[in-house]
Amino acid sequence: MMDDINNDLNEKKSKKYIYDAATGIGKTLGYLMPIAYKATEEKVVISTATTTLQNQLIDKDISMLKEVIPFNLNIVNLKGSQHYIDIDKFYQSLSIPQSKKATQIQMTLLVWLMETSTGDMEELNLLSMQDTIFAQIEHHGIRGLNKKSAFYSVDFLKRQEILRRHANIIITNHAYLLSHVDKLGGNDTVLIVDEAQHLNDNLLKENRKTIDFDQIKIISDSLLVKMESQLSFSFRDLVEINFITKAQYTELIRPIQTIDYEIMNLREIFMTYLNSNMNKASDVYVEVPIKPLNLRGMIKANLFIFKKIEKALRNLKRLQNKFSQKYSIAIVTGRLGLDEIQLINDYQKLLNLLLSEMKSWSYLDLNRLEDELETEFIWLTYPYKQENGHLRLNFIMLDGENFLNDRVYKKFSTVLLVGANLAMKETRDYMFRQLDLNSQVKIKKYDNIFDYSKQTRAYILKDIPDITSISKKEYIEYLSHDLEKILLNNNRQTLILFNSLEIIESVYPKLVKKIGSKREILAQGITGSVEKIKKRFMLGEGKILLGAGAFWEGIDLPENNLEMVIVTRLPFQSPDTVLNKARYRKLEKKGINSFYNLALPEAILRLQQGWGRLIRTPKDKGIFVLLDSRITNKNYGEKFISSFPDGVNLKSLKIDDLLKEITSFFDE
Repeated sequence: MMDDINNDLNEKKSKKYIYDAATGIGKTLGYLMPIAYKATEEKVVISTATTTLQNQLIDKDISMLKEVIPFNLNIVNLKGSQHYIDIDKFYQSLSIPQSKKATQIQMTLLVWLMETSTGDMEELNLLSMQDTIFAQIEHHGIRGLNKKSAFYSVDFLKRQEILRRHANIIITNHAYLLSHVDKLGGNDTVLIVDEAQHLNDNLLKENRKTIDFDQIKIISDSLLVKMESQLSFSFRDLVEINFITKAQYTELIRPIQTIDYEIMNLREIFMTYLNSNMNKASDVYVEVPIKPLNLRGMIKANLFIFKKIEKALRNLKRLQNKFSQKYSIAIVTGRLGLDEIQLINDYQKLLNLLLSEMKSWSYLDLNRLEDELETEFIWLTYPYKQENGHLRLNFIMLDGENFLNDRVYKKFSTVLLVGANLAMKETRDYMFRQLDLNSQVKIKKYDNIFDYSKQTRAYILKDIPDITSISKKEYIEYLSHDLEKILLNNNRQTLILFNSLEIIESVYPKLVKKIGSKREILAQGITGSVEKIKKRFMLGEGKILLGAGAFWEGIDLPENNLEMVIVTRLPFQSPDTVLNKARYRKLEKKGINSFYNLALPEAILRLQQGWGRLIRTPKDKGIFVLLDSRITNKNYGEKFISSFPDGVNLKSLKIDDLLKEITSFFDE
């Protein structure tokens, strides 16, 4: 792999290359060595899927690289501003009465600030960063800094910006890359996209925006109560102590009053549209699509309201900067008492929440809506049966086609995409569309380093019903019964993957009743958050974890941390959501079969992700079980089977024979 990358980097005929690198190929030996030499000639940007993987890249692979290369490189790690501490805000927080826990965190931060060179709060390795103190000190970007602050010149983000300009290698994540591509790109810059199979997912996530009408109303109401309160300290008291004038108070409150009032007028307009276009049979969770052309028409018909909110939002941002600077000076000079400080901090927290909630307001720009007519999907959602449900307007890009090439790849001299299953024949066309690639891209495929024939066994139950032909109640009964038999027969650390939290809610109590006294059962959405149950799962032996969504990918459970993966159902996405209907319809309009070119490849890749949880190191040993007969009795099942790694043979057995094989395999 090193030789291939070295040759490709020196070749000028093509700009884009794919390296389909199976799990287990080390990054240092795989691509970092030739990249390090290339970085002495051109700047290199390496982007990976998540900040967790980004940290691993820095702590493990980059550290190893520095030990073996015979020269020095300037390497910088870049993340979004929210990961960093704002020293000025932290200084201000020391003047505010805090809870005992928050005060302890402040003491920890003071010690850490004497040691850190980055200001990245992930260095603290805290189990949770949910305390309100973190909302007070979180960085909001260089533009929001007070230039008159004593800490302006030593701000961590300003330091990072200087380091970025002089770096040989920049390590970042896909989300940061996609939102800062103009700053990172250049004609003399190489882009390495690590975990490239996740680039499109990150693109869609970054471009998914929501306007929550009810949440905007709730926050603006809270702000007005805080500012106008007759029962506690309020902004009228700030006028009385001459911190602000009466005219300034009026100027500060007016845009919030405008937003508070007009947002409900808009909510009524969109609610009317929702009620007029909803499927009358849907009365639980309603989704109604809006064509960009129709949305433009609604905006034009109510332009006065939109313009008033837009102007109020603009004024709010301008006034916030002026007010924050005034407040910072008052803190330094000791002009304010504890009541005033508490009031202003509460106000600023709420104001930041409101501005954050309204970040997506620019998506209602008429010119933008006209430009995105073909690439964007817009829809309204409202949970009718949920008390105090929120009306939301949602925007999302349907795919990365005709986006990544022009807006990302062309910003760099050379692009290398590295990841698993990028060119797998069963999903290649789908992956190339998602990554916005053409057939001229140079592809290199590398074999897996694991010996699957020895390390694992894979089974499909023979005596299971066709799950598409039975009722939900029957499915729950059959699933619970078979899971119970498998789990009672052994004490192996087991991850059971579901397609929905709803099915987990139905199966969990049945399993607890039958085997809960013998084995601990953790269930996503029931016994804790994803992070909490993942940590509990890793701490014990013989635990059972029922998971969906996040548990299909991105979790590393090597050796005895995971010994069995059970997939309850082939991971097809629901075809009934308005978003998926729109995605399928877009392909059908081009004459492309949406099932075989979108739904099926997505499910194959998802199954591969689930499978990938099982074998993480050459020492791992594990069993894979699938409880869905469609893989053997449907025409498309063969595509799933052929996508498994070499050495994996999916064996069909009755459940009693499966139990014997599980015991036999682990006794070998």
